[in-house]
Amino acid sequence: MWEADPGYLFTVGNIGNRVTAAVDGEQMLSGSVAYPLCHTDTGVVAVVGHTGCGAVGATLDAARDGTFPTDPGVRSDVEELLPIVERGLDAAVSETAAASVRNQLVEYNVHEQVAIVRGSDAVGDADVYGFVYDFHGAYGDRDGATYLVNANGTRDLDRLRGLVDDAHADRVDTLL
Repeated sequence: MWEADPGYLFTVGNIGNRVTAAVDGEQMLSGSVAYPLCHTDTGVVAVVGHTGCGAVGATLDAARDGTFPTDPGVRSDVEELLPIVERGLDAAVSETAAASVRNQLVEYNVHEQVAIVRGSDAVGDADVYGFVYDFHGAYGDRDGATYLVNANGTRDLDRLRGLVDDAHADRVDTLL
């Protein structure tokens, strides 16, 4: 997907790789994600987080000490991520793991966003993949490598490795 010709992909960018939007006070799949699924022949969704994510870091600060960004738009995005980060802190993240809490939460958030897409009626038969772009060597010694962490809700590394060729099996990993 990183080498696709212009116009071949629908792309959505936001802080925290969120796939939802608030509509009339209710969280639902963002129109930017739902539109290509419902109105084009889009058959694949890729949720891509990245190590060192500032939005996840800001949300971690909010969860730990109640400190929120002052910018209203950023604060709103952090508030939207807060329940996911709190669940990750409660259930998935290890304070004693080699990977930082922030980077573990980045991956946890990718899993949660994949689950949100998969839970939407808009997804139909589309495949939903979760990746983490590793800018900081958290998954290995290659900064700038992208790791597959989820495929249609599957997080089992052996099953994920079965989806890629042998040359890319080392690009399947988890911090959780």
